[in-house]
Formats: sequence, C-alpha cells, structure tokens
Amino acid sequence: MPRRKRAKPAQLAPRQLKSRRLARKITTSFHTLMKERSELEQGGASEAQLSELDARIESMGGRKVYQDASLVSTSFHKVSKWVFSELTRLGLRPSKGEPNLQVFEVGAINTQVRTGEQGVGQLMDLVA
Repeated sequence: MPRRKRAKPAQLAPRQLKSRRLARKITTSFHTLMKERSELEQGGASEAQLSELDARIESMGGRKVYQDASLVSTSFHKVSKWVFSELTRLGLRPSKGEPNLQVFEVGAINTQVRTGEQGVGQLMDLVA
C-alpha cells in the first residue's frame, strides 16, 4: 500500500528570504523607488503621484521586506570587511595595542561593524 503524503502545515508567518539574487533585486528596487520619491517631493509632485509611488513600494513588501532583503545581502557581503579594508587602505586602521575605533553607523541593519575586530561604537537605524 503506497504511503500517503502528509499535508504541509499552514504557513503562519511569511517565508524568510533566502535568495541572494532576489534580495539584491528588492534592495535595488527599493533604493530606486525611494530616490524617485525624494525627487518627486523636492520637485513639488502632487499627492496622487506620491501615493502611487507609495503603493508601488508597499506592493513589493514595503520597508519590512527591504530590511529582510538587506539582512540577506549583508550576510553574504560583510560590511565590516569592506569598512576595515577601506580603513586599512587609507592608513586609518589602528595597530595592535592602539585603542579601538569609535564607530557611528547610521542605517545599521546588523552589528557587523560594531562587533568587528576593531570597531566599537553606536549603531542607529533612522527608520526602523
């Protein structure tokens, strides 16, 4: 007698984003739409135009999906590695025995820079 397949349980929460390609697409689209919205605001756009753009942002999942996608992207591309490589290139990275850097990261979606090998500081996400 063949085995019956078990029914999958109902999904209570949205699936987490796992695709790097999709995460990159979401973050790029979000940045493009937010830039477009900012330009429309500065150009004196109508409420209808801004509402239409806000609807497009919400249709892709809004800020929550963007932040989830950003987490996926930064899990593959370590922000702290890039920051410290730039500091090294500029000759600003402290040597052994010197005090750690004081870092203030605006738009922090993770703690990579703060918990990096030589970073101590404050993290802030302006629109969480």
